[in-house]
Amino acid sequence: MMMRLLLAATICLSFAATAPAEPAGAETKEVVKYQLLEWKNKHTRNNDDAEKLIKAFKTLKVEMEVSDHGNHKDVKYRCPKWKQLTVKDHDTAHQWEAWLKKLGFTTIHEH
Repeated sequence: MMMRLLLAATICLSFAATAPAEPAGAETKEVVKYQLLEWKNKHTRNNDDAEKLIKAFKTLKVEMEVSDHGNHKDVKYRCPKWKQLTVKDHDTAHQWEAWLKKLGFTTIHEH
């Protein structure tokens, strides 16, 4: 019996020694998963709005097609495979989640 307890303790200690330790004061990270199966279209008011949207979609690795109409652009977008974004805190996760939902994405926010 004592031998089994020692063996179990040794295994636990060796596992703990190899598991990565989180640094003291490390921030909690939160994950927002998102998906959009069907194409959606966003008509922007001006090129600045379009460029901000295009930059965000590039960061999120969302598929997109851009139609330039001179004074504005239309952005067609979708994301058929689930992707995820890791953010620094709960409030930021909720901001991204609300923005994605507003654009038609299905989201999952994990804590």
